[in-house]
Amino acid sequence: MTVDKDSINTAVSAFGPHAQQFATLTLADANRLFEELVQALDNDNAHEAGIAAHSLKSIMKQTGAMSLADVTFTIEQAGKNNDLATCKQALPSLQENFASVKQHLETLTA
Repeated sequence: MTVDKDSINTAVSAFGPHAQQFATLTLADANRLFEELVQALDNDNAHEAGIAAHSLKSIMKQTGAMSLADVTFTIEQAGKNNDLATCKQALPSLQENFASVKQHLETLTA
């Protein structure tokens, strides 16, 4: 999995002197939504996973993390259809992508 570093850097740097604050707030929101999504899947709740995925997708698109946004879109759509199996099939990719994006965002908050 390749992190969209250039795209993320461009999106974050667009906030100029507030770039570090943007990255920090984005990371906090993304962590919360990721945990909500995983918890929903642990509880076999595709609908709630889809809602969390929708919000996480929006944040990742704004941040330029398009690979992660694509995975969350898959979960969002599956959640709308109450397709728990597809949501759970996407979980490993979600976890891998999220870990990589999170690691990169953390470098931008320092």
